[in-house]
Amino acid sequence: MSKKDRAAKELMKDSRVFADVFNYYLYGGKQIIKPDDLRVLDTDQVVMPFKNENDPVILERFRDKFKSALVMSDDNGTYVLLGIENQSYINYAMPVRNMLYDAMRYTEQVEEAADRHKEDHDRGQRDEFMSGFKKIDRIKPIITLTILWSPEKWDAATSLYEMFDTKDENILKYVPNYRLNLLTPEQLHEEDFDRFTTELKNVLYIIKYSNNKKELQRHFDKKQFKRVVRRKTLGIINILIDTHLEVDDEEEEEIDLCIAIEGIKDDARNEGISIGIEQGIEQGIEQGMEKGSVLSLYKLVEQGIISVEIAAAQSGMPVSEFETKAKEYTKENKN
Repeated sequence: MSKKDRAAKELMKDSRVFADVFNYYLYGGKQIIKPDDLRVLDTDQVVMPFKNENDPVILERFRDKFKSALVMSDDNGTYVLLGIENQSYINYAMPVRNMLYDAMRYTEQVEEAADRHKEDHDRGQRDEFMSGFKKIDRIKPIITLTILWSPEKWDAATSLYEMFDTKDENILKYVPNYRLNLLTPEQLHEEDFDRFTTELKNVLYIIKYSNNKKELQRHFDKKQFKRVVRRKTLGIINILIDTHLEVDDEEEEEIDLCIAIEGIKDDARNEGISIGIEQGIEQGIEQGMEKGSVLSLYKLVEQGIISVEIAAAQSGMPVSEFETKAKEYTKENKN
């Protein structure tokens, strides 16, 4: 398991966060699943399908997070098994992988029923005895959600059908499809973030814009994010996006995310300066080194990306000379 996968798994250990992501995905943010109603289940799945003791085939898989939930709807309680598969990269075989996880857990439920009937000496009539599963027995539905902890766009299959090398409907109508439940930061819109109630909102927001520091700065300034996160969560964010958000006070347990994000914002400004200077040099070659550089730097000044003092220093001129030449070259271009 990669460092990023371990970090995501650590985040999902929190029942508040676990409930939050499923309340968003299943109910659009309505608080249906309660953290206190979640029960952790064994993530180590080892099954011998239907216990064929003469020719055993043992399957073993490890889920990232798996919990049972009591979902209340119209005063009726339904038990659902909820699983999360954390991905730090795109897995092009994810539908088959998750389908196997779900099938193994369904098999496990059938075997648990068979073991229960055996212990109670209540194995039923012939067909029920042979099945190990009685006519009145029921199993719990399973919902597996894959979360991509990356700003990338998911370009892999999201269903079993998409993985097939045939589109023949005469064939496919006899083949059950398996659809992937998928959440990626890239697919989330501004209004979606408001449907989360925990610091997961902050984590997904930063991941979404982690490849565009200037855009991240703009959004944080616009929304004036001032929600705090736990220091542990800040560490998880650092791992997931390969950055170093820091705060000076090492004893503070709750971190103001806007203070921590200043490091990224400074990087964005410096990155803008570097890009602008490089563009100025390139254009200078085409237009005449001095004129092109001055015009490009002056444009950055007008956009508020750099100060006139920095622009003048980069051009090797006093501020007054830089401003005079910038206005002169601008006027020439208009003519």
